Amino acid sequence: MPKQAYSLQISFHYNNGEKESFLITETADENDPYPELRQRIQELISQKWCPLHTAEETIYINMTNVDTISVKPALGESDEELSFKEAQRITALTRSSKVL
Repeated sequence: MPKQAYSLQISFHYNNGEKESFLITETADENDPYPELRQRIQELISQKWCPLHTAEETIYINMTNVDTISVKPALGESDEELSFKEAQRITALTRSSKVL
């Protein structure tokens, strides 16, 4: 089956309240790219260090410093992972301004 390039925005939300986003391009089966893209991303983020190669540099994200990761667009549903399939965001994530 032919492969096609798909662009995804991946955002890392860190323990200290900071966030950074990257536009990544991955190739996948053009008929149903979601399982292949989901598996590739899960493999990368399950490592201790997640490497991202940009045109200027390679960035290694220490995944122990990451609270959550968001991916846009949504990668579809997986029968293998336990998830809420009909979730809707009501409010944006807010952080306390307390200094510890």
